[in-house]
Amino acid sequence: MFSIYKTIHPPTGIEHAVWARFISPLENSLILSSANYLYVYRITSHALKFECLHTFVLWGNICSITPCRLGPSSSSSSSLIPSK
Repeated sequence: MFSIYKTIHPPTGIEHAVWARFISPLENSLILSSANYLYVYRITSHALKFECLHTFVLWGNICSITPCRLGPSSSSSSSLIPSK
């Protein structure tokens, strides 16, 4: 059987944060997780502000996030998201 995780209200706290090259291999992204939400931010260099690029709603609770490389010669990284 498969279970579906649904929140009644959107989460208000951040549980995990990690820097990774998630969107492009040239810039770092700040990846935040909160319950079953995943937020991807980038820093705008001219104003030093965070800009939300993507918000993902997942079907399960996020246990942890870890940046990982796609290959030994690759300088870009993605996020590994194991869930219960």
